[in-house]
Amino acid sequence: VLLRGPKNAREAVKHFGKASGVPHSHTKPYVRSKGRKFEKARGRRKSRGFKV
Repeated sequence: VLLRGPKNAREAVKHFGKASGVPHSHTKPYVRSKGRKFEKARGRRKSRGFKV
């Protein structure tokens, strides 16, 4: 138990908290890849979630 390290440093913890869409939240979204087609264009085009 002593050598496990801090539990809040786990990768899963980075996804907890306020949704990644709201301002001032540094919550990691669950995306399979970091690319142009993967949640990069959210809010910019209709096919990626929503359009503003």
